[in-house]
Amino acid sequence: MTHARFRTGIESVADTHPALLKGQRVGLVSHPAAITSSGIATLDLLASACGGRLTALFGPEHGYYGAATAGETVAQSRHRRLGIPIFSLYGKHRKPTPAMLARVDTLVVDLQDLAARPYTYVSTLRLALEAAAEAGKRVIVADRPIPLPNVIDGPVAEEPLSSFVAMVPFPVAYGMTQGEAARAIAKSLDINVDLHVGKMAGYGRDWERQPEWPDWIPPSPGIKSWESATCYTSTVWCEALPSIDYGRGTALQFRVIGAKWMKGAQVSEYMNGLKLAGVSFSPHPYYPAMYSGGAELLDGVRMHVSDGDAF
Repeated sequence: MTHARFRTGIESVADTHPALLKGQRVGLVSHPAAITSSGIATLDLLASACGGRLTALFGPEHGYYGAATAGETVAQSRHRRLGIPIFSLYGKHRKPTPAMLARVDTLVVDLQDLAARPYTYVSTLRLALEAAAEAGKRVIVADRPIPLPNVIDGPVAEEPLSSFVAMVPFPVAYGMTQGEAARAIAKSLDINVDLHVGKMAGYGRDWERQPEWPDWIPPSPGIKSWESATCYTSTVWCEALPSIDYGRGTALQFRVIGAKWMKGAQVSEYMNGLKLAGVSFSPHPYYPAMYSGGAELLDGVRMHVSDGDAF
């Protein structure tokens, strides 16, 4: 499929809507996965676009540098080169505080998300929108490509069961970019915020990675590849089942599942016999990196998504 020249949402903001940043003290919610098509970090693009008035950074789960493990508390720190604070939104606070936002006029959110409700960046997005609305701050959400952009699947989170992995009224796979999700959150939760979305140019909602997109930098330690991101919503539930390993710490995290008791060939044959759309399964024995059953060879299965629109 051929599209116009691709640009990330943050490039569109910097190039075509500079007035949104002019004269503003800017805070950035982001991580190393946020780069432009030419490989420039959003941090550096923004620092230039707002005339050096980048005044604060905010890190989601896994921290601003994207290195903390799942669920690990992250402390506040300071950016070595710029000397500005890096506020943690996965530590004592998960919602930006009034004191944090006192340093900024406009909050920019640029996160590589998965369009998967359990992946907590959408929860951070909701809390950032709420905090900005309460503090009277502008929010700019910069869009990026997502895996499975045309798939809506799974139960919708209900308010009585709300948690940090179920903080938005979306199904498990919700098929929205961060900008689309921001508008849906603001509307459904009646958040009265000055919201702007930096839209991508040349984005055709392809589920397969396109060569003109930015290089893949893991948005968290477990999502090492686009393929892992594509499989995430199908296997993340294994986190709640200690007897099943899902490849945590390996190159195939979320693409494989295995256990001491599993017979990979039989499971693969059974799953392929179901003729599930867009996916096939293969036997895959492997050594786990982290598994409560001990570090011995596990029999397992590997997923291969062949059609992300049908999956």
